[in-house]
Amino acid sequence: MAAELTALMLFDAGDTVLVQRDLYGGTYRLISSVLAGKGIRAEFVDLRDLDGLRRSINGTTKGIWIETPTNPLMNLVELRAVAAVAQEDGLITICDNTFLSPYFQRPLELGIDLVVHSTTKYINGHSDVVGDAVMTSSAELGERVGYLQNALGTCAAPADCSMVLRGIRTLALRMEEHDRNALAIAHWLEAHARVVRAAPRPRVSSAA
Repeated sequence: MAAELTALMLFDAGDTVLVQRDLYGGTYRLISSVLAGKGIRAEFVDLRDLDGLRRSINGTTKGIWIETPTNPLMNLVELRAVAAVAQEDGLITICDNTFLSPYFQRPLELGIDLVVHSTTKYINGHSDVVGDAVMTSSAELGERVGYLQNALGTCAAPADCSMVLRGIRTLALRMEEHDRNALAIAHWLEAHARVVRAAPRPRVSSAA
């Protein structure tokens, strides 16, 4: 939440941030309650619908907040496509990449401006740290985020950072095992007589 607050403090009163409508409860609380009280408005949209996303952008829109996969419904957002739409209007894109970790998904390489992680989860991997991280490949955004971290006091403690670095050493091994186990369960469910596959969701047009 400290990382999310720091990233969202890039916006000012009167700004609108387009937010994936299915997202982590703590993020929803921060955006819909705390930031709304400070004049930063959130508009909840389906970021899988690129035409709808374009229609939602107006003169007050300054950023797009993305989770993929979403928490808790595990919906997927096409990061490269959303980033391309955002770049058309000079919007800042922020992606919560906690669920996949940098091992399975690197949003910065797909055109996203800022990435936030809860290092408490997969990155640390030992259930003994509460922490977070903000990443960017933009020097200008990096300076702004660094200033906000200093001003808000949202930096992580050195001891916690050390423990997260310890956890990163086994990130690849752990994520590969998660993937292998999840795939085995998926294959078992796929072959189970009582499991019924839901009708596929209609494909949303990504045309301009």
